[in-house]
Amino acid sequence: MKRTLSLVALVAMAAVAGPLKVGGDLSGVLNLPSFDPSVDGVTAKMGFGVKVAPAVEYAINDQVSVRGNVGYDLTMYSAEIDMGALGKITGDATSHLLTIDVQGQYSFTKEFFAGVGVGYDVNLSSKMSVDGTSSDDTNKANPFVVEASLGYKFMPELGVVAGYQFPITGISDGDGSKTKVMKVTLGLRYDMAL
Repeated sequence: MKRTLSLVALVAMAAVAGPLKVGGDLSGVLNLPSFDPSVDGVTAKMGFGVKVAPAVEYAINDQVSVRGNVGYDLTMYSAEIDMGALGKITGDATSHLLTIDVQGQYSFTKEFFAGVGVGYDVNLSSKMSVDGTSSDDTNKANPFVVEASLGYKFMPELGVVAGYQFPITGISDGDGSKTKVMKVTLGLRYDMAL
């Protein structure tokens, strides 16, 4: 009797559960850094990057799903530093990040969907170059982010997705200050049902 009930429960769960999808995102990234206001004379300048993120999505029902990915993000931005009588110098930063993201998604129609979630960026390596002098900033702290996305599927397996990431925690600099890099993404999403 227990085996029969277990089998019925498994069949019922399989009937209710939606399909599992695999795929990924390829996005261009607009990086919008902001520096700790306690640090005088630093002006942030936007930068660009690219993100590649293989993903798995599990549909709870026709409208709600959970999507997770582990990806690679190349982040570049710059800052102008006012040195007073010495003038202004430019610093350029490049980071290679391992990204981990989880989003809950809601489909308004078969084509339009939105998502909200959280993420964590692991700093694989970072370099800061100020007027030709380079320093290794790999040991900086890793930021947690909150994120939102909006997408449109123009084919069942292919669509376009815009996203926004806001860091909850900043990247710790050597002087105790924090740098936060907000990100706006736009790219393609491919999903294939298993």
